[in-house]
Amino acid sequence: MALYNLGHLYQLMGRWSDATAAFGQAVSEQPEFVQAWQKLAAMELRANRRDQALAAAEQAVALAPDEANGWFHLADALGRFERWAESQQALERCLQLRPQFPEALNNLGLVRKSQNDLAGAIAAFEAALQQAPPSDPGNATIAAETCANLAQLELDAHHHQAATHWCERAVAFDINNAKVQFTQGNVLNALGNYEAAASALRRALELQPYFPEALNNLGNILLNLQRHGESIATFERAIAQRPAYAEALANLANAQREARFPDLAEAALLEAIRLKPDFAAAHSNLGNAYFDQGKVVLALASYRRGIELGQDDRDFVPNYLFALNYSPSASDATIDAETRRLAAEHFGALLQQPTRDGSGHARDPARRLRLGYVSPDFWMHPVARFMLPLLEHHNRERFEVFAYSSRHLKDGFTAEIAQRVEHWRELHALDDDALAALIGDDGIDVLVDLTMYARDCRPGLFARKPAPLQISYLAYVGTTGLAAMDYRITDVVLDPPEAPPLPFVEQPLRLLRCWWSFVPPAHHHSDGDATALPAQWGDHLWQPQQLRQGQRRGTGPVGPAGGQRARGEAVAAHQRNASPPGAARFSGRARLAQRAGDAGGLSGRSRLHGHLRPDRHRPRHDTLCRRYHQLRCPVDGGAAGDPGRCAQLQPWRGQHSHQPGPTRVDRPQPRRIHRHCSLPGGRPAAAGRHPQRPAHRAADLTADGRGRLHPRV
Repeated sequence: MALYNLGHLYQLMGRWSDATAAFGQAVSEQPEFVQAWQKLAAMELRANRRDQALAAAEQAVALAPDEANGWFHLADALGRFERWAESQQALERCLQLRPQFPEALNNLGLVRKSQNDLAGAIAAFEAALQQAPPSDPGNATIAAETCANLAQLELDAHHHQAATHWCERAVAFDINNAKVQFTQGNVLNALGNYEAAASALRRALELQPYFPEALNNLGNILLNLQRHGESIATFERAIAQRPAYAEALANLANAQREARFPDLAEAALLEAIRLKPDFAAAHSNLGNAYFDQGKVVLALASYRRGIELGQDDRDFVPNYLFALNYSPSASDATIDAETRRLAAEHFGALLQQPTRDGSGHARDPARRLRLGYVSPDFWMHPVARFMLPLLEHHNRERFEVFAYSSRHLKDGFTAEIAQRVEHWRELHALDDDALAALIGDDGIDVLVDLTMYARDCRPGLFARKPAPLQISYLAYVGTTGLAAMDYRITDVVLDPPEAPPLPFVEQPLRLLRCWWSFVPPAHHHSDGDATALPAQWGDHLWQPQQLRQGQRRGTGPVGPAGGQRARGEAVAAHQRNASPPGAARFSGRARLAQRAGDAGGLSGRSRLHGHLRPDRHRPRHDTLCRRYHQLRCPVDGGAAGDPGRCAQLQPWRGQHSHQPGPTRVDRPQPRRIHRHCSLPGGRPAAAGRHPQRPAHRAADLTADGRGRLHPRV
């Protein structure tokens, strides 16, 4: 008994390891001490040592099968192994023994939620609140955590208003509860209030320093804010607290990819898969890391594995379909057939829903047509640059223009886009159903998809056909495979009328001139005359790889003798994907020089400037501009979807920008995940970031004060 009391004292002091040791000694000296076994199970659960916790809880139940506390801890331990049916049975037995047990009702709600019994989960949570009325100060903790669980349930269903309501109640009951602050961070994150969300998660970590789920979610938010270094460090802290944390490893890989270290991302994802072989999102994200390194065949294999493991999750499909356009062996017919097949499999149910036939859109020649553009790229992005002049020159007498921005990222370009449309809609927090309803309410006649299967795409929206006429444009030349799409905008160069028609589901609308529209920026940072156009450099042309797939892909430098160039011409390498810290300093430059020599005969006749590394201080913008204007061939190694510094240099000097490696319109990017898998190791809901959204289990009844954390993947 003395050791038991000592352990309880350590527990009250927050000395958890000492408490665990004391309870362990107590059961060693007195093996039939039921309460000590229960306490030991609670301490092992707190330390996330599930094997030891399960053994202690089973021993407690074996010694005292009629004590509710033992079944309570056994249910918690079984939940760590995702043995949901057994966990639910243990909780039901616990409630039979003690019907007035709000903590057990709270946990029963979580177990039901993990089995997709949402109505049963809500009923259990509400029953817990009835048994522990918040008006009693002694119920503050359980009431706050139950409200937080209800907030998370509503958040998972994309009911943001209801989630905010329950979160506010939880904060009112117990603002200094780490789990409540954690849930508040999740809700604010879903609403796009990233700075406030980060503050809430930091507060949760102050209240509970050992909180790997909070570190994981904080890392995701910092990644959304483009603070890559802080994000990587935060994920590493989460992994240090829980070394076998597969979700945090996958998120670390996402941050490393966006920091242009795909080789490090590959290693992290392989470790995540080793820890959790059926981790569908890790397989899909491994495809992203392979794709970034030009390993297209390996990328496609990883994407396919992610789709297989992801069952019916539609978020795994876009990365695969996007990368398929860069397969050296995939013809246009193959791309079309595979895209149609996956679109039918994963969006077929949506396509069968009644579509809008335009009956509510009056065919009045005097009425302006309502034109809507949907894109996540209304920021410093090629799509935004190409859209600016188009929006500026729309005939306002004939068109009423709407822009639907489906990504939180904003900058000066965002404001310019918004100024050029009559109606600006922020919709990144809306799911496809809500967005389709909004577009229907806006009465859109023609809806234009500017993303297709690139980053943050919305195929589920267009599959619902919220507008009578739907068109794809600008993302890349390809197909969505969706029967709900009607046309794709192209031109006579990309789709020559005399050539055999492409087999895509969308009918071509050919522009007589160029597919893109571009206007040079108004403000030039110029220190001299523009350099000569590439076509004037002798008898050859140094051209960019074409943004097409199949037989019409470009081939890089062309011309007599493999594109001979005059000696001493300067080539700039704005190398965003440089070697990580500690690697050989000039390894990336040497590889680029070798590739340039092999591809265009530049070996010995070129020099490289502007080797920039993410881990070092960048040169001033004006200094970089001066260097840029001395160049004949600027090379930007950043992602096409992330224009990098070269894209920010205001004057366009006539040079083509050649990207080393396979040409892409945008890299496959991590899919944001905002759905709940409930308890640790649940099925990830998308092929990308994995915000851990723990629900809150009831604490050890005798003073533990800590609810079980359930990662949301």
